[in-house]
Amino acid sequence: MSQQKLLGGSCVINYTGPMDRKEERRLVDLMDEVSTPESDFEEQDEESEPYSTDDDQLDPNYGPDGDGNSSSSSSSLKNISQDNNEPLNNEPSLLDEPLQASVSSNEDSSEDEWVEDVSEIPDFHFDDEGCGIQLAFIDDSPSSVDIFEKLWDDEIMDMLETSMNKYADLLQNSNRPHQKNSSCAYQYPVDRKDRLSKVRPLLEKLLLNYRNAFFPNENLSLDESLLLFRGRLSFRIYIKNKRARYGIKFYSLCTPDGYVLNLQIYSGKGEEIQGNSKIESLVISLLEPYLDRGHHVFMDNFYNGLNLCKKLLKRKTHCTGTLRRNRKGNPTVVTTAKLRKGEHVWRRCKKVYVSKWKDKREVLSITTKYHPKLITTQNKFGQEKS
Repeated sequence: MSQQKLLGGSCVINYTGPMDRKEERRLVDLMDEVSTPESDFEEQDEESEPYSTDDDQLDPNYGPDGDGNSSSSSSSLKNISQDNNEPLNNEPSLLDEPLQASVSSNEDSSEDEWVEDVSEIPDFHFDDEGCGIQLAFIDDSPSSVDIFEKLWDDEIMDMLETSMNKYADLLQNSNRPHQKNSSCAYQYPVDRKDRLSKVRPLLEKLLLNYRNAFFPNENLSLDESLLLFRGRLSFRIYIKNKRARYGIKFYSLCTPDGYVLNLQIYSGKGEEIQGNSKIESLVISLLEPYLDRGHHVFMDNFYNGLNLCKKLLKRKTHCTGTLRRNRKGNPTVVTTAKLRKGEHVWRRCKKVYVSKWKDKREVLSITTKYHPKLITTQNKFGQEKS
């Protein structure tokens, strides 16, 4: 005969005699039914355990009365507030005050900064000495083959040769028989963050050679283009207004004659540079080799904005182009003005001018290079029109 003692909370059960499995299971069930008094639990501060994992407990009603939360939770909050002698939901959140202040200040400042008077255009004095083809890059009286070999030099050819050999090795390995669960079925890109990691060294070297071969004049153009491609590609896009419609999108910085100076391939949503939007980051990245030199870049309404113009002015770069009506910071007086044919309205914010005129339709533009004024032109029939 043996004596066994089982503990269940604050209850002690003595049992004398042999115990089989059925009797042991019955005693365990009996211990589970014994309720544990509240004195056995330790109090936990909310600071030490701020998040509860018990889904059975109702969440406290942090919103105003009548928000659709349960009545039990609201009543429990009333008890808590009475114990602490602090009313709930009577004081505004500390996060609301600076947010409201910042919104109101932005609305006031955006309207007050726009004035109707002209200011002096910043003169960054572009130095055009040495612009054009760089003679040090090529020999005297070169042929077309010589120019191609300078742009596609031995380093680029070595990259192409190495990549072709690697691809040949992959083809040989992929044609070998393998099991269903082999590693070939779980291949991932080398750099999962950069979809262009395999071609980026080639692209950067080629663009460097193009920039070294030709130095542009003052005026530059930034626009997008679409390369026709209908194969399988994760970042292939569709643009109905383009001639190709399906393909790979390029953001290109070019001369007025179409010589490519810099480009970026659209490979999906990119990361924003701190303090800049995605569009601003794109423009500054493309213009980086030519900033602080006094260039003047022309862009369409996809890129232009008040904030971008101010940042380019700080880098001694002018910009001009069309402007979208819903851009942040636009003068309301200009964007909402109803014009007749031949009328013109404009405003200035520091060194940035936003203007709108109407010929057949309204056109909204932005510039840091010119004073906004109407000029007289001639159409194809020689008729003057303003």
